[in-house]
Amino acid sequence: MPDLSGPGIGTPAAHPYLPPAAAPDGLKYRTEAKARLEPGSPAAHRVGWGFISLYTLAYMSTNLLFLAPVLVTLAMKVDSLVGIKQAPRSLALVAGVGALLAMAGNPFFGRMSDRTASRLGMRRPWIVTGLVGGSLGILIVALAPNIPVVLA
Repeated sequence: MPDLSGPGIGTPAAHPYLPPAAAPDGLKYRTEAKARLEPGSPAAHRVGWGFISLYTLAYMSTNLLFLAPVLVTLAMKVDSLVGIKQAPRSLALVAGVGALLAMAGNPFFGRMSDRTASRLGMRRPWIVTGLVGGSLGILIVALAPNIPVVLA
């Protein structure tokens, strides 16, 4: 077995197959961002409950801001298709099917995006695909002549 304790063992030339971030001496090749995120670093600290509460409130408010118009317009569309007597049942069907598809689709597509390796990055192809698919879905719902088309 070769002796690895000789001089120059910590230099990148001694390990040409290792990327600079994985060099044995680590200190010379780490970035400032990596140094700040190390457990012993003063910049890597836990956030308090106040921050978590405000962040949660902001996240929920933003989602509500974008979700409310969709829910109102979907209800109006279903009402215009089936009438006021049938609207609650049809809206429940449309929203329920959408929620079931989201329960299965979100983890599936999340896992797929985690495993994507393209020249555009991991997430960008999925973001573009979601934007195009969502826009087509909104157009289909807007032009739908009946509830089965809304469900499609």
